[in-house]
Amino acid sequence: MKILCSLRKDLENQVLDIESIFVNDESILHLVIAVIASGGTPRDFLLMFRNAVDNVVEEGGSKIGKAQIYSVIRSMREEKR
Repeated sequence: MKILCSLRKDLENQVLDIESIFVNDESILHLVIAVIASGGTPRDFLLMFRNAVDNVVEEGGSKIGKAQIYSVIRSMREEKR
């Protein structure tokens, strides 16, 4: 979360601001586990987070949940194949 906050310091995002984008702590945990499974690089975390946000926007939702994270995982798996 600190990586995300440091990307745009002019926005003054705090970790709690980023965490509030998720449905619950379990959703954050699923994203972190997915990143670790994919190799654990910060780049993977940023890509997965961005794709999850894109999924929420496309669906007209307001929070990242397990469904969006699993969608990102499926997409990344297909891209790597």
